[in-house]
Amino acid sequence: MTNVANEDNPIFGTPGGNDTSDKIWLLSLGELEKYFHISVEEGREIESKYDNRTEGILACTQYYYDQDHRIVAKPTAYAIQQECDPLDIDAEVELFSNAPGPAEEYEDTLIWLETVRYADGCADWWLRSPGDRESYATDVNRDGSVAYGGSFFPWRNGVRPALTVTY
Repeated sequence: MTNVANEDNPIFGTPGGNDTSDKIWLLSLGELEKYFHISVEEGREIESKYDNRTEGILACTQYYYDQDHRIVAKPTAYAIQQECDPLDIDAEVELFSNAPGPAEEYEDTLIWLETVRYADGCADWWLRSPGDRESYATDVNRDGSVAYGGSFFPWRNGVRPALTVTY
């Protein structure tokens, strides 16, 4: 068993809950930062998004980690069968290329899709840290960005379990 600290969300202060003792767990934001060498402060400086959600305006800080693609993950066939939703770049490009309305409206999305082609077939995956509210959990997006505000559970994310190996 490993003692697992469940820290508060470092940006929003949402409580992380009681610490636990587990054999298998999900990474926290702190562990993600440690093992993937990213920083909440850099995320704050790089981009701050505001999304309209049911409960009003929500700040969602994301860190785009595109120098080291270990952070992106392709789901297994079983995960896809369980409705984990991988990114299909070609299908998305086709969708936005044939969308109604002026092409300029979709130009930024099409450019973004080409810049994240490395993430083709990758899926979002959960972290154990809370998002900006207790009903949200932080996650890593298909393109490798980290959503510190999180997503509503149950979203169709995958999981990347963590464990301690001793020998």
